[in-house]
Amino acid sequence: MELRQLRYFLAVAEEGHFGRAAERVRIAQPGLSQQIKALERSLGVVLIDRENRPVRLTAAGERLLPWARTIIEAADRAGDVSREATATDILRVGIPAMGRYPEFSEIISRFREQAPEVELQVVPSTTPAMLDAVMRRSLDVAVVHQPIEIPEHGESPSYVPLGWRELIVALPEDHPLGSLDALPRDALLEEQFLSWPDPLWPRQAAHWRELLFGTKTHPNVIEVFDAFDGTQLELVRRGPALTWFSAPADEPLPAPPQGIVFRRVEDPRPLIEYGMVWADPSVSPATARLVALVTEAAGR
Repeated sequence: MELRQLRYFLAVAEEGHFGRAAERVRIAQPGLSQQIKALERSLGVVLIDRENRPVRLTAAGERLLPWARTIIEAADRAGDVSREATATDILRVGIPAMGRYPEFSEIISRFREQAPEVELQVVPSTTPAMLDAVMRRSLDVAVVHQPIEIPEHGESPSYVPLGWRELIVALPEDHPLGSLDALPRDALLEEQFLSWPDPLWPRQAAHWRELLFGTKTHPNVIEVFDAFDGTQLELVRRGPALTWFSAPADEPLPAPPQGIVFRRVEDPRPLIEYGMVWADPSVSPATARLVALVTEAAGR
């Protein structure tokens, strides 16, 4: 039994709906369902009656519910106490799960030189999840792509731009479009594309698709959640589906994994801005020092 599984169970219990619970905890619905089933297997009981709409807890689920709330509240309180005790010694930084961010890497190097006593904890994730974590103070700062989607709770975070990323396309190395240096948008509309589930990033998905395809929708998108472990690229390698990534805008294309090629899209270049967000630089001196370096870099 894992703490995150209890969080997912609590979300389903309170929402009474797997779809709304998945949006609340920012995970694809199939992934949420799999985690609930894994929790049920570990406990040896059925927790949720899936036949009803809205879904209801079984007797075992009702017994677990108050314990789950107690455990999660205790874990959250422990995290708050720990963060308060180490606020001046630890800086929690969220970064996108895939890709290089040279401007930010340079700033982090300068920060390490100026503040060697601060422990940096780097957490790879997605922009929506990192924004939520910044607002909840489980991350001090995060590097995110535009357009950012502000969580419903709390105030809007502060933001400083850092640079630009270019959207590129990953294809199987034997794909016919791989012979082109720049891919036509109308040709991309005829291909299958792998994408994060839209509920995880609705504004970004629409914006990125408009940049890539000239339209906010694509007729043949396959949703894939597990991208951190290379699932998307492995599916591309097997073909025939394609996917997109972001790369530094002013650098050569990165070296692709075996069996895959990266290609740019025809002009106008699909460029997205990225920058750093934070909730309150006064929370810790370390956060304030990093914010100062980022603001200085942005001014240059």
